[in-house]
Amino acid sequence: MTRSCALCVFQLGLVLMLAGCGPKEPTDETLPPPDPGPVLAQVGDSVFHRARLDSLLAESDRSLSRLELKGLLMDWVEAQIFAQEALRRQLGTTAQAREDAKRTRLKLLRGWLQEEVLAESLTVGDWELRNWMRDNPGALVLAEPRVRVLWYQVTDSLQAVELRESVRRDRLRQKDLGGVGISHGRSGWLTLDRFQKETAAILELLEPKELTPLLKREKDWVFYQLVAVKKAGKTLSLPDDEEEIRERVLEDLQLQRLAAFERRLVQDATWSMNLDSLMTHESMEEEMRP
Repeated sequence: MTRSCALCVFQLGLVLMLAGCGPKEPTDETLPPPDPGPVLAQVGDSVFHRARLDSLLAESDRSLSRLELKGLLMDWVEAQIFAQEALRRQLGTTAQAREDAKRTRLKLLRGWLQEEVLAESLTVGDWELRNWMRDNPGALVLAEPRVRVLWYQVTDSLQAVELRESVRRDRLRQKDLGGVGISHGRSGWLTLDRFQKETAAILELLEPKELTPLLKREKDWVFYQLVAVKKAGKTLSLPDDEEEIRERVLEDLQLQRLAAFERRLVQDATWSMNLDSLMTHESMEEEMRP
């Protein structure tokens, strides 16, 4: 190699070395994370930043009033409180399922918590029953019909035909119900929307003691016998409708207890909310005007 060629190689290497030592273009890994903005709400370690709100508003392409923003943040606060309480109680199937739900499905965690509260034992006393009837006269008027049925479910189609014929002729014996693949029962008062649409349409036309035809299900045959019906507009009364009235009172009391539990949980939890950073100087002045 000639001296001039060697010099060219040396100079090229020096240029490349200096280029490598020069300032590098910033990459995504070296850039500082974007500023999430001030914290608008916080529950424990969970925080709701201004950037998250901006993103939500951009997606919905709308603006919210201060009251609406406060409601949005309060919904988030409550969801976090209920989720954290559900996790504290270790509700759900596994620890991993609970963690997954915390990240992606706060409503699921709240549902687990609500189910546990609603499942707690509660009885309806006679005074509660009568007070509820006095305070809720409109709730005693049926908005839609109710039916009570006997139901029979049979695996074998021939057995189903024979069983239905025995019921129709009023010749049903206890031993007829003891066969393999046969189940039966008696319902409480049900609205027609509790049945499949085809079944509801048939029951609506029946008179007490009449039977539906055999109805095919996935693996079984089913038929119903209408025991009694209460038409829409009927007013429930004691003692004839005590069972259904008690069910309604129990449902109301359970929901009241759940609402009280959730209010207490929010009141006792440690959380914060700060909307001041959302207000411009002009909007603050506007609110301060009489």
